[in-house]
Amino acid sequence: MKHFFTTIKFLIGWPLSLVALFFVGKALIGKGAVITQIHSLNILPLVMSLGCFIAFFVLRVLFWQKILAYQKMHFSFKETALTWGFSELKRYIPGTIWPILGRSSAYEKLGAEKKAILASILHEAEFLGVACLTITIFSLNFLYYGILGQHNVLIPSLIGIVIGIVALIFVFHKPLLKKNSGIFRLLPNFPPKQMLSLFGIMISAFLLFGLATYFAIDAIVPLFIPHILPLSAFFVFAFLAGYLSFLAPMGLGVREGIVTIGLTKYVSLSESALGALFSRVIQILSELLFLLLCVVWKKVSAKTKKVEQFILAYKYELATLFTSCCYTVYFSIASILRYNNFFTGRFDLGNMDQTVWNTIHGRLFQLTDPNGTSIVSRLAFHADFTLIFLSPFYLIWQDPRMLLLLQSLALGLGGIFVYLIAQNVLNKKSLSFAFALSYYLYPAIAYANLYDFHTVTLAVCLFLASWYTMLKKKYFIATILLLLAATTKEEVWFITGLFGLFFIFWKKQYILGTLLSLVSFSLFYLLIWHAIPFFHGGAHFALSYYSDFGTSPSAVVANILLSPLKIIMDVLRKGQLVYLFELFGPLFFLPLFALPFLIFAFPDLAISLLSQNAQLHTIYYHYAAIPTPFLFLAAVYGFARLAKKFPQFFGSFGMLIILVPAVVSAYAFGPLPGAYHMSDAMFVSQLPYARLIDTFLLSIPRKYSVAATNNVGSHLSHRQKIFTIPVGLQDADIVVFLLDDSYAQPSLKDQKKMAQELDKNPAYIKLFSYQDFVVYKKKSVPTYYKKHNTNILPLFKGN
Repeated sequence: MKHFFTTIKFLIGWPLSLVALFFVGKALIGKGAVITQIHSLNILPLVMSLGCFIAFFVLRVLFWQKILAYQKMHFSFKETALTWGFSELKRYIPGTIWPILGRSSAYEKLGAEKKAILASILHEAEFLGVACLTITIFSLNFLYYGILGQHNVLIPSLIGIVIGIVALIFVFHKPLLKKNSGIFRLLPNFPPKQMLSLFGIMISAFLLFGLATYFAIDAIVPLFIPHILPLSAFFVFAFLAGYLSFLAPMGLGVREGIVTIGLTKYVSLSESALGALFSRVIQILSELLFLLLCVVWKKVSAKTKKVEQFILAYKYELATLFTSCCYTVYFSIASILRYNNFFTGRFDLGNMDQTVWNTIHGRLFQLTDPNGTSIVSRLAFHADFTLIFLSPFYLIWQDPRMLLLLQSLALGLGGIFVYLIAQNVLNKKSLSFAFALSYYLYPAIAYANLYDFHTVTLAVCLFLASWYTMLKKKYFIATILLLLAATTKEEVWFITGLFGLFFIFWKKQYILGTLLSLVSFSLFYLLIWHAIPFFHGGAHFALSYYSDFGTSPSAVVANILLSPLKIIMDVLRKGQLVYLFELFGPLFFLPLFALPFLIFAFPDLAISLLSQNAQLHTIYYHYAAIPTPFLFLAAVYGFARLAKKFPQFFGSFGMLIILVPAVVSAYAFGPLPGAYHMSDAMFVSQLPYARLIDTFLLSIPRKYSVAATNNVGSHLSHRQKIFTIPVGLQDADIVVFLLDDSYAQPSLKDQKKMAQELDKNPAYIKLFSYQDFVVYKKKSVPTYYKKHNTNILPLFKGN
């Protein structure tokens, strides 16, 4: 009888699976518009979709392997993947009996008990349902507003709360309810830690499924990037609806119908149907590709055994490295797109770039006065000598985008050092990986990476690297890294001075610590009290931010130390409290349990919290960069301290304690894709004539001085004289306006008025105008047309 059913399943199952594939293909190819759409496929999201789908199948296999292991049935991942993959194809046959019989018979051949297999299939369905429902929470507003057209915020909120409670009961049903009582007799009988592990894997799998579906549809029908999270969650909801449609093969038709209805908010009905069907095809192709990889893996397993062992032994290290690469690639692309579409400015990318460019051309540490027209030393504003050390990179590529790439790379490396430090302290790879993930999700890091370029962001990696080398007792290397970090900005020398004291009193490195302290504190004093005021022609420009405390560095320091009540009142202001919450909240306030490590963060926190400049106590710029590495150090040590006091709780729920606040914070106030306040302008608001502008700007000879609006300043900084409008309007050889900046100074309206006044100025003539891009030149500046641009732009004589 057993062989009879196996034969029947083979003879009926495979043909029906192929029939399902046939009808999906026919539904696509049968439409005339499909051919046109396929010719305009976007390859990048298509590749990302394939990758996410394959990762989805990998996690589903991992879930199945673990749930079997928890029931004393142990199989290798390779064996599980191949068997699971082939048995899953049966789900395309109408009804649910075929995949159940297919999987049970397949694992019976491997020695598993049929009863245990059926129980595992039931538990898998339960986890799948609860995980999909949980992810659906992120699509409730979309479902309620976009599809139902309702505007009552109470209903989706209540539904979300109910789903959350259901998920909690499912995962922690033993502590909340009597064991095996009533309807809960069917729930998995696993310890909470195992339940959390399985639930986490299933959640991760279907998050990838939602993203894979999003990218598949986006490859053929462009979607709205800021809605990537609610749309992905909606696709998971559609999957769940299809999964519960017992009569359709894998919900074929049901899921596509729901997706089609939902997408009509963004695209036409025909495009919605096309995208829904296309995503199904990509899923099937991904599944076949996954099976092919499993078969190939089995065939070459003898040759790849060492590779497999290496991957298993270092899976968390490889996962951290992969995440670091993803972070670096995304922020490199995002940063370069910001530059290409004129979202960066002379403040601050242009100033940094001009200093590096001047340095590599023999004009050490020079730039045009950001507030004037003379050439000055960068030391008139900041002691960010790191710019000098970065100048050799311009031998490779003399472009502001080189700085953006270096910044993304440095911050990407920072997460690797977070992992290494956490592993050294906690000695648990899963927790170390969780801390690395929380670093890459940390809103302050992301904002610092996106907001142009600043040398202090490089200090994040340098401080983390120096701490790791200290843990390895390589104090000389740690000192070199600390000195490099100090060159990123003048106040950082005070922090490295504190490290010198740390070397003396805690590490017993008396000579190294004494030298580091003396050099650091001396340079801090010389830079703040003498060097910067000398080159600036007065006190440090930022001293005005602390006028409540005095008019000189000495007076400010003295009054801060002697005014504890005023300091408390300043810190307790709403803006400062929000700033502190945005710094500590993503780390679940763990740094507060390792206060000694916050000593290194204290100087920069004080500078931000006591400033009258509101920009300094916000995470949306680069000002939180210096405290960030020390907050993570404190979080790791704070977690270690709490884990010793409450080993059972932190042992079972450690990853949740680290990752849940990180994910919630990244969504609530971070700029990453899918976040509530996603920074997406560089993706969705690209300037259609950006290339035309850039071609024109690159053609302006470097010998001419240029006054430009801030948004084009970073594209014109490879010259000795670049002014920021309204400065230099009467002095510059060339005046460039890009009148689309809502943050223009003094205002966009004023800048448009300035352009109109230049029209009437007899000393200038309009050289070029295209929409918001307008260029003027002095009459004394000769013009000509380059041969290859005679039909496009008037350009200039000379080089």
